[in-house]
Amino acid sequence: MHEFVPLKTVLIDQEFKMKLKTQNSKNPETSRDYHAITSRQKHLYEMMVANANDIMAVIDAEGIIQFMNPAAERLIGYTPEEMMGQEIFEFLHPTDFESFEEVLDLCVDSPGAQLPVIEVRLQHKSGAWKWVRFHSKDLQFDEIIAGLFVDVRDITDYKYPDKERLTNSEES
Repeated sequence: MHEFVPLKTVLIDQEFKMKLKTQNSKNPETSRDYHAITSRQKHLYEMMVANANDIMAVIDAEGIIQFMNPAAERLIGYTPEEMMGQEIFEFLHPTDFESFEEVLDLCVDSPGAQLPVIEVRLQHKSGAWKWVRFHSKDLQFDEIIAGLFVDVRDITDYKYPDKERLTNSEES
């Protein structure tokens, strides 16, 4: 059984970095403590992304999905592997293309910006439509991400609280 470790002790704060500098004036990043904590922090981030309820994705400037976390399968039925390399437009409702294209266009004009939140429909693997809210940030300047980071939340239940669902035939 794992011992509960408060988040504060997992994350490296400035005070801890300063202690490492005084203990090892040559290079604090070679310290065994530093590597143990950064390894733990990396694991924490990996687990948060893998177990998030929202879809986290990276989409390039052409709309190609470069990364997708496992939440995609829970929300829209596709595995990340099925979605990566595909155009996001293959999953968007046709009447929502314009909203998403506007966000992609803003990336060109506003590098590094938090982009407007949009609500669009994504098609579930079953054919049903799910309403989702896209929160996105332009991270094209980042050499690793090099695209649009999006957080996608299913809002179908909020839009249709009476459990009414959009099907492929209702909104095609």
